[in-house]
Amino acid sequence: MIKKIVSSILFPKNPLIQTLEALTPQKLRSSIPPSPHQNAVLTYQHPLTKALIRGIKFTHHSPSIALGGALLHLHICTHYKGEYPVLLIPVPQSLKRRLQRGYDHTLLLAKAIIAHDHSRHLRLLCHAVHRTHRPPQSTKKRADRLTSLTHSFMAHSAVVKNTHIIIIDDVCTTGATIAEMKRALREAGALSVTAFTLAH
Repeated sequence: MIKKIVSSILFPKNPLIQTLEALTPQKLRSSIPPSPHQNAVLTYQHPLTKALIRGIKFTHHSPSIALGGALLHLHICTHYKGEYPVLLIPVPQSLKRRLQRGYDHTLLLAKAIIAHDHSRHLRLLCHAVHRTHRPPQSTKKRADRLTSLTHSFMAHSAVVKNTHIIIIDDVCTTGATIAEMKRALREAGALSVTAFTLAH
């Protein structure tokens, strides 16, 4: 108890994170304008969305990961029109990026989605897609983002052939990452590939 009090004085929480921790998925969704893109839950430009993504991607903030998973699960249940059962495949990080951060944030997000799937229609599939290391997309101009990921993903045909797949990612900006991963999965024999992101 004393440790928590001292910690809160020395390292005060970001007010946006405090707000996120107090919200249910439904209240958060109603607080932020929806993304104009059907396969994304929230509009990225809203401060709460940015705080949520930061918590998931850079600080391993467990409440943000749980909230993001709940939001994505609700969105998938509402907007996915494909066949079940479906494989849930998070956009993988390269090995180098995973070692730098110490965790894979999209894998954690996908696990949080599965935690809400009481109907068991979704099946998490890890390591079905391999990603080669490239410089972060956030450091590039839009035109470079659209071409820099060419052939950066390789899907394992033995596990994805003749399956229906949902790709999970935190943010879609240009769509280049998702387009390249879809290409790899289709070439490996997937029957259908849909993508859902937390923000766009």
